[in-house]
Amino acid sequence: MNVKASGQRYSPVAYDISQYQGYLTDSQAKNLKKEVKFVILRVQDGSYKDIKFEHNVKLMDRYNIKYGVYGYSEYTNPYQARQEARIS
Repeated sequence: MNVKASGQRYSPVAYDISQYQGYLTDSQAKNLKKEVKFVILRVQDGSYKDIKFEHNVKLMDRYNIKYGVYGYSEYTNPYQARQEARIS
């Protein structure tokens, strides 16, 4: 997907993918490899595990797509930090 910004063509280097993109299909995963160099997959948002994460990892592995992962933290105290750390 090329985006036109300030009169120039721009191709993203990576996509940030989470449950909000829905369940990726095999076709969409194959296209990712043509569109970006890698993807970033969200593991969690606070104490909530991203329900699409494992599905997306399987697709990235199946189609040999480079990816990284991240967890979004929302803790406000040491107890919550330990709880969130157990999710990922």
